[in-house]
Amino acid sequence: DISYLAYASDGSLRVRVDRPAAPRGAAEATFTVTAWRGAESRPLWRREVPYRPARITSARVARALEPFAHPDPAAPPTPITADSIRAHLYLPPMLPPVSAQPVVGRDRHVWLQVQLADSPPDRADWMLLSPNGYPIRRVTTDARFRLLEADRTTLWGVIDDRDDVPQ
Repeated sequence: DISYLAYASDGSLRVRVDRPAAPRGAAEATFTVTAWRGAESRPLWRREVPYRPARITSARVARALEPFAHPDPAAPPTPITADSIRAHLYLPPMLPPVSAQPVVGRDRHVWLQVQLADSPPDRADWMLLSPNGYPIRRVTTDARFRLLEADRTTLWGVIDDRDDVPQ
């Protein structure tokens, strides 16, 4: 199991997302989100969030290995190739649902970057949870978008260009 821990910028809420190991099949599964007020030890709320897992496809693997398949000609040569990496990869059949550190918004809404069966390819999909932990909606952004701050209606973040310069 893998967990993520996030805090509201004012420290009023902390949230933990327990991400189970990647499911083996496409049947509906759940992950757990728990929130605590400040430093309290008793949870404020705990939710089991249902989702349909996304399959790891050969196209998804190829996209991840793209920088190694076509290295920068100006860079020094390296013995690492896409094929050498592919030969040593452990690939579970399905992706885990939460793919990045959650963001607790200024208004205690929780934003989770997710990879679900119906998530658009080559995009970032975000699930918005209410201050009580209930899923409200999903929002899609550019895949390179890095979320820094949020509230219920607005996301603030950056997109790194190909030279890793944030914009």
